Amino acid sequence: MPFDCLRYHRPALYAAVALAVGLASGLKALAVPLEPTELEQYMLELINRARAHPEAEAARFNIRLNEGLPSGTIAPTPKQPLAFNFNLVDSARDHSQWMIDQDVFQHTGPGGNHPSDRARNAGYDLWAPWGVGENLAWQGVTRSSPQPLFITTQLHEGLFVDQNIDDRGHRTNMLAEGFQEAGVGIVTGSFVNGSKTYNAVMITTDFAYRAGNAFLTGVVYQDHDGNEFYSPDGEGYNNIAIRAVSPSTGAVYQTTSFGSGGYSLQIPAGTYDVTVGGGALLETTFLDLVMGTKNVKLDLVDSDQLRPWSNPANRFDTDRNGRIEPHDALVLIDELNRFGVRSLSTPPVLMPETYFDVDRDAFFSPGDLLPVIDAVNRAFGSVPSGQSAGGVLSFVETSHLAAVPEPGSLFLALLGISSLLTLARVRGKLPK
Repeated sequence: MPFDCLRYHRPALYAAVALAVGLASGLKALAVPLEPTELEQYMLELINRARAHPEAEAARFNIRLNEGLPSGTIAPTPKQPLAFNFNLVDSARDHSQWMIDQDVFQHTGPGGNHPSDRARNAGYDLWAPWGVGENLAWQGVTRSSPQPLFITTQLHEGLFVDQNIDDRGHRTNMLAEGFQEAGVGIVTGSFVNGSKTYNAVMITTDFAYRAGNAFLTGVVYQDHDGNEFYSPDGEGYNNIAIRAVSPSTGAVYQTTSFGSGGYSLQIPAGTYDVTVGGGALLETTFLDLVMGTKNVKLDLVDSDQLRPWSNPANRFDTDRNGRIEPHDALVLIDELNRFGVRSLSTPPVLMPETYFDVDRDAFFSPGDLLPVIDAVNRAFGSVPSGQSAGGVLSFVETSHLAAVPEPGSLFLALLGISSLLTLARVRGKLPK
């Protein structure tokens, strides 16, 4: 069923269709597991943003969380963050490349394989109980080169909104509470759809869970653009040490950040002192992090603080409606025109002054407007000339059922997992 995900970018046309597939049970894998790229890390950060605050993500896209679904299908409570698994990255990227090469768009790969087969072939062992889900999305343009960052952002919105998709399978996959690991594979190339050839961006996202300990995960980055969110433009710190030490047993678990800045560290339940740093960054220690059976996300931003998984208010959103849009710039322009440049000692009229101090220099001036305009341009982007098309597909399979579920059946219903989630408590002081 068609829907228009680029409604703010006429006259380019974006069409997408979705199909939810029931239970099934592969694809050839790359020989050596590869780290996620910056763009793949960015896609995972978008997904984890949605999982951290499902209702806020729905509001960002102007829908209700359970739009198109029975009331209560998706709980508004936080879902555990997903940790990257290199084998799943390989599986996802390989499938994206195969679809580009073969000019097909489907979950079934060579020889009739399915996502679980591809995960196994890539080296991801499915220790029972296990479950696998997959979302596919693509968008392409003619007569010009695609803009991967812009398209990735748009496809995330399209997958979450699932407009005109009967079962909203992509949204339920993205927000399924049981998933703990993920692989994102983003590939660009020439893709033939119908009678047209597109310069396309193809995205495969594989979701999975299996028996084992939970993950401490996150991203280490420098927020160059000041948008309080990871951007795939060199912000990530590579090869930064992450070390978790149990004060009670002395056990040490450690890893290093990927080239994208992300990291995944699987550790048993317990209390840990976590140190991040070395190399390009001074070490920062976070005390008494409690790990349970659910993943915990800690991001190290600008090397000045570890912050628990959160989605702080975006300072570019001056009208506080959950979206970055031209109106945010108009709010500042109106305030400047009416009251001019001022220090923060002068109360603003429209809303709290901290909303206006975008560059956080304790002064309201045109300097606060420029980053908002830049953020709006980033959010809205520009669609290259020519026709545009795309699509999405969702898939769920699990080891728990012998019977084939109805298409679009909710992942949580299949697994019988409680919708309640207790995130690991974070104690102690943040370093100054």
